[in-house]
Amino acid sequence: MIRSDIFKIEHYQADNFLYLNLNNLNLIKDNYQINIPSNVHINLLIEGGYAGILSFFVEENSKMEIAYATLDEIKDINLQFFLAKDAYVQFGMADFSHGTGQVTVLFNLNASGAHAQWKLSSLAREKDFKTFTVSFAHYAPHTYSNMENYGVVTDKSRLRFLGTSHIYEDGHRAEAHQTAKIMVFDEHCIAQAEPVLKIDHNDVIASHAASVGKVNDAHLFYLCSRGLSLREAKNLITVGYLKPIINSFSDEELQNRIRQIIEEQEAIIHD
Repeated sequence: MIRSDIFKIEHYQADNFLYLNLNNLNLIKDNYQINIPSNVHINLLIEGGYAGILSFFVEENSKMEIAYATLDEIKDINLQFFLAKDAYVQFGMADFSHGTGQVTVLFNLNASGAHAQWKLSSLAREKDFKTFTVSFAHYAPHTYSNMENYGVVTDKSRLRFLGTSHIYEDGHRAEAHQTAKIMVFDEHCIAQAEPVLKIDHNDVIASHAASVGKVNDAHLFYLCSRGLSLREAKNLITVGYLKPIINSFSDEELQNRIRQIIEEQEAIIHD
């Protein structure tokens, strides 16, 4: 089980499937930590927002698969992960929230074999202004990180993907990858993707890629020619673009939950 002296984490389903509602901490503006013991495999579903910094210390040989769903008003979130030897964290976020907010996530890869993966699907519409800053610090050799951000912007919204992968001097044979892609539907929305690599050692593998572009008119024309309205065509493209986040989870219950979240948004995306 997760050890925590901060607040109670409820069992959501099985012993290794846990639910954490951050809204319960809204009145506690401080920094807290959750310790993940060694040699466990935990599926964690997170919802809500939190004003302070929430830190996860993942001990040796433990694995965490995290699903974070934001559906209502976006709130500022600041999460940190500290990974011990051979610890593994896979974090998937499905964001369909409204409003203005910043999500900041830092993965500290502190020992050999630490492995962190981040995947985000985000939709910004109307006058939303969202910023996601996801960073990785490789302090040890043979560490691995991968970040994939996928976004859709419509109306007069703004969406920013920021983040840095920093491999320090002791990070030989480390591997870091970043991908950021944003699809733009309307001329008044703003999209920004800025992946950054900082490399302090020569013996590493690292890559980054970013693209921001307008939705393919040929795709819209084809779908409309098959009998779909323009709104239906945009919805289909948007859902298809965001839905691959489901594949980042190995647990079937998590897959079904994220699939349901995305499909529930389909009818309102381009209203």
